[in-house]
Amino acid sequence: MPKVSVIVPTYNRALYLKEAIQSILDQEFQDFDIIITDNASSDETESVVAAFASNKICYYKNEANIGVVNNHNKALSLATGTYICVFSDDDIMLQDNLAKKVAVLEKHQSVVLVHSNVFVIDENGKVVGSHWAERYYDKWKISHGKDSVFTGIDYFKILYCDWNIISMPSVIFRRNVLKNVLGFNAESKYFCDWDMWMRMVLYGDVYYIQQPLVKYRMHSSNTINELSKNNEKVELVLIKNMLSDEYGDKLNRIGIRRADIEASVAQQVHKYPFDAKPSEPNTFLKLINRMRRMI
Repeated sequence: MPKVSVIVPTYNRALYLKEAIQSILDQEFQDFDIIITDNASSDETESVVAAFASNKICYYKNEANIGVVNNHNKALSLATGTYICVFSDDDIMLQDNLAKKVAVLEKHQSVVLVHSNVFVIDENGKVVGSHWAERYYDKWKISHGKDSVFTGIDYFKILYCDWNIISMPSVIFRRNVLKNVLGFNAESKYFCDWDMWMRMVLYGDVYYIQQPLVKYRMHSSNTINELSKNNEKVELVLIKNMLSDEYGDKLNRIGIRRADIEASVAQQVHKYPFDAKPSEPNTFLKLINRMRRMI
């Protein structure tokens, strides 16, 4: 059993997949396997994977496209590592990414999830920015200006009341927490990762590493045109109602009430606007769209 299972759900991303896989294989920490779930790609994905001939890689190709969330959950179900890294098929790990995050989880037994700062890169790999949360979470520099441990409840409040400040490919979490959260929420079309982080942090603490350890790629195919304030509001209300159904007593104890859900979502949408004309998407719109892994 490997210490870390790196899952890489993918679909028609052969252009960037090779570099993503190579960055994983080049890690200083080598006790890992790579679980690639190919969602019935029609490009050269299979050939790209086969060219590595590495016994660390486990490749599974779906006979038909099962959707983004189901493909992610399939990868989770195949992971056997003590820890799981959810990695994107177009991003790049820096060489000490796994080593630093595994060290945190080994040292801090209360921590269920560790994530880090990121570099934002363009389609050619040029660094064009830093973690997007700097621009959309007003307490980021104060709370995330150094390596820090946060209680799960404190982090839940950030995620629930403010915004998703966790970049998915920067995350490593304890596999045993999946027995509680059961993977990505198939009811969520847009924010399945955000939903899972909120569920996870109710079972333990969070560690943030201020050093950028992942290059998070932005490119033209990230953007979709269906984004609107309305469908974002609908989804956030759905997620929060489901959290209230499952964790109502715990949420009540920390001052979060079902009756306040719609008001809290309206406040989030007002504070962190994400709508834009489809022909003129802003950076945040691109990041939100990319997070959805829409196909």
